[in-house]
This record gives sequence, C-alpha cells and structure tokens, in this order.
Amino acid sequence: ISIGWNNYMTKDQSLTLPDDMRYMDLNTNKSIEVNLNVGELGINLVKDHIGLVTGIGFRWNNYKFSNTSVRLNKGTNALEYAYDSTVNTNKSKLTVTYLTIPLMLEFQVPVNNNPLYLAAGVEGALKLEAHTKWKTDSGSKGKTHSDYYINPFSYVLAARVGYNEFGL
Repeated sequence: ISIGWNNYMTKDQSLTLPDDMRYMDLNTNKSIEVNLNVGELGINLVKDHIGLVTGIGFRWNNYKFSNTSVRLNKGTNALEYAYDSTVNTNKSKLTVTYLTIPLMLEFQVPVNNNPLYLAAGVEGALKLEAHTKWKTDSGSKGKTHSDYYINPFSYVLAARVGYNEFGL
C-alpha cells in the first residue's frame, strides 16, 4: 500500500496550469493517490542481492478541485466544464482508476539479518474507469462516469528505498 499526492504538470514541466485551464486548479492537500499492490513476484538474478520485481495492483488518482462549483463534461471533441453557482457545493473531484504492473530492478544488502533495498523501474497502467463526483452542503450528491479524454495507458518512473518491511 502506498499513498501520495496528485498534481498536474504541463508539457513544459510547469506545475502551474495555463490560464485557459485554471478551472481545473487543485486543492493539492486533498488530491490523494492510493496504490494497492495485490500481487508481487520477485525474480532472483544474483544471489539474493539483485532481482526483478513485478506484480499487479490498482491505483486511484483523486483530483479535488479548488473551485468546488466546477463540473467536467465530455464534450463532442474536447473536455468541457461548467460552473454550477445555483447550489453551495463543498466537493468536486475527478477520480481515475488504473490497473498497474510494475517492473523494477532491485538491489538488496543484508543489514542485521534484514534487507536494505533500493529499487528503480517503471510502472505501466491501464485505465479502468474515470468519474467525477460532487456533493452539496445540503447532502445532494452526483456522479458521472466518462473517459474524459484521459489516455487509456500511462506509465510512471518509480524508485523505492527501504529496510525490512518499511519503504519510501
């Protein structure tokens, strides 16, 4: 299990969205990523010191919008949005669920009979679903499923370091 924070990065590696996309500004403190690795396989390459690690898991990326009145819609050719100012909304978010498969090269050194490890590699992902969700102050809720023009495949570069059962 791992937990992280979500944010956006533009093509020029900026963390600030262009003006025409500011409607998607995030409340980064509440934009949480959750990973659950349900199966892992270690393949020993060199005497319990070097190996390949793979497996299968799930990733949920939650993007909570700063402006809780924003509603995303899948338009005919592009992502569209609207502001619903007729109700007091306290939550508006986009959630994307992925099936993940990591492939990492891992190095281990025994320390006090426990492994100290460093792993680096890539994690591929297949988008399973995406939805938006909103909630009003009065308790009304709404949820809309769509692909929202999100790429069906993604990958991330990953690195892990840890000792025994604890890792970062």
